[in-house]
Order: sequence, then C-alpha cells, then structure tokens
Amino acid sequence: MKTLVLVLLTAYYLLFTSSAHAADYILPYPSYMPGHKLYKLEQIWDRAQEYWHFGDIAKFKYYQGFADKKLVEAKVLFEHEQYLLAVDAIQVSNNSLIEAGRYLSHAIQSGKQLNRKAEIYKQALDRHQEERIKLRDELPEVIIWEDENNPPVKLNIYEELRI
Repeated sequence: MKTLVLVLLTAYYLLFTSSAHAADYILPYPSYMPGHKLYKLEQIWDRAQEYWHFGDIAKFKYYQGFADKKLVEAKVLFEHEQYLLAVDAIQVSNNSLIEAGRYLSHAIQSGKQLNRKAEIYKQALDRHQEERIKLRDELPEVIIWEDENNPPVKLNIYEELRI
C-alpha cells in the first residue's frame, strides 16, 4: 500500500508540477536571413500578421514570437560577422519583447488570469538574457563597421546587448 501511494505521489509530482527554467524555453529555428531573395517578402508577411492579431493576448503571443525570431536572426548574423544587420535585429528583438510585456500587462490589468502566460514571458526574458550574455562574452565591446559605399559606423555591441 505504501508503495502504491509513493508511486501515485511521484506520478502526480511529475505530471502536475513544472519547473520554470530558461533552458526549457525553446527558441525557433532561424528563417530566411537578410540577403535571401525571400527575406523582404517574409518581412512584409511578419508585419502584416501584426494587424491580424487582435486583443492583448494575441498581440502578446505575436510580439513574443517575433522577439524570439529576431533574437535567433541576430545570433546567426553575429556568427557570420554581419554586425550592422545583427544590431538591427537585436534592437527589433528587444523592442518586441517590451511590447509583448506591455500587452501581457494590459491583459492582466483587465482582470484575465494569465499566470501561465506570465510564467512563459518570464522564461522568455530569462532565455533572452542568457543569449545576450553569451553573445556579449563572444563579441568585442565596440566594432567599427566599414561599408563600401558608406562612412564607417561605430557599433557599441555591449550597449545593444545590455543586461
């Protein structure tokens, strides 16, 4: 009898309790990158989807997904030393994550019970933080980006990856 109770308690614990770790939060696979012939079309599609998401919860999901997508894009661009494009992507990711939090806050203030969504948002924030720390550790603090047709641009990478 004690064994059965122990097994049932263990099963209950494993099934109905969850640990919220940033490692559990999975980032998407990178999509089309700048320079690909379908990248501009994908950007148009992403912006069009913004208008098809109505309500605070739908906007929260859209902006959180968009922030994740842009973070992954920035990581790949940093790996390929496309720093100017990567900084743009990280800025969009940061702004989208802030927007997601704003819409989640609006939904909670309107009286909706969104504990699970708040937990997911916390995991997203933690995961984005982890990725920014990894990038900061791998990159120099300041990069001078020299383009063929434009004057050099000073990119403060640490400022963009602020923690």
